[in-house]
Amino acid sequence: MIKKHVLINALEHKGKAAPKAVLGKVLSENKELKTKIPETLKEIEKIVKEINALSIEDQKKLLEDVYP
Repeated sequence: MIKKHVLINALEHKGKAAPKAVLGKVLSENKELKTKIPETLKEIEKIVKEINALSIEDQKKLLEDVYP
């Protein structure tokens, strides 16, 4: 679920996702994570780093392949 939101956010912002924006989306979708914000943000930051390193084309392909 986190990777999906990171990919969407990256594609909305010229290939660069913003961790805190993704955190808001993730927390709104999974209320249980509100008690684990530091751990969740750390995981988001790790995934953002991976996704931001990809080209926009690779980000689009990954989103289409993994989350059709």
